[in-house]
Amino acid sequence: MASLFARTIYKLGFRVADERAVKPKHILAALEEWRKTADDGALKNRMAFIRWMGEKTNRPNIIPRKNAELGIGKRAYKTNVSKALHGSAAMRSTSSSNTSHSRLVKMSGRM
Repeated sequence: MASLFARTIYKLGFRVADERAVKPKHILAALEEWRKTADDGALKNRMAFIRWMGEKTNRPNIIPRKNAELGIGKRAYKTNVSKALHGSAAMRSTSSSNTSHSRLVKMSGRM
């Protein structure tokens, strides 16, 4: 994640010597660049790393604590149906082979 951030701000024309020299303008510029290609979940993960980096360099307030303050929305999940409750088509299609396997296991226990 550090290399992604470094590559991004370098590509944008910033020359930052090390992580202690990072300013909010660098972070906001990288965020705007990432908005072009990344979804909200990826942006949240990247901002979590930036916050972690800020804590490690004794600069925890380098960016706002809330993603909403940066205009990052909520995560978009691909489905609203739990596979744990309803199963997937692949699991249903392999269930017949699992029953024959379980019969063999039971038979091996009787021997």
